[in-house]
Amino acid sequence: MFIHFSRRTLKCDLGLKALSWLDSCAKAEADGYPDPNALFSVDPSARFPTISVAQSNISGVRVILGAKGGILVGNLRDRQSHGAISHGKVILRDARDSNRFVELTTDGQGRFQFTVPNKAFTILATAPGYKAAYFMNGQSLILSSGEQRNITLELIQQQ
Repeated sequence: MFIHFSRRTLKCDLGLKALSWLDSCAKAEADGYPDPNALFSVDPSARFPTISVAQSNISGVRVILGAKGGILVGNLRDRQSHGAISHGKVILRDARDSNRFVELTTDGQGRFQFTVPNKAFTILATAPGYKAAYFMNGQSLILSSGEQRNITLELIQQQ
């Protein structure tokens, strides 16, 4: 599969067996485009064609990506020891609609990463044996288009 980015347009050249396929090659999160199919990142300006093909090659499929977002990169740490908290939960919640959220799980080194849309959101971290805590005391955060923000969340062990 060949994928080429040109601003907000994604061109895919595909070699496929006979099938019907919803173009998901447009998930370009590494380049700052949030997944428009996720409830947290819904973007009505994004366009994803359904492609039906016989066994052949097709080219020139045009996908219009939604708005470019920002990339949130973080670490979840123990406040006292500063050690990594692996497999903790980080919840990004839309500041205007609390029903829209995404839950991330930290890796073995307490790291997480997510491409976020350009809108206000809050960040809550939890882990077994720790008190839940909001980033910036629950104030909302907005990342601008193309911005990468590195944060550290620290949790206090429960007594």
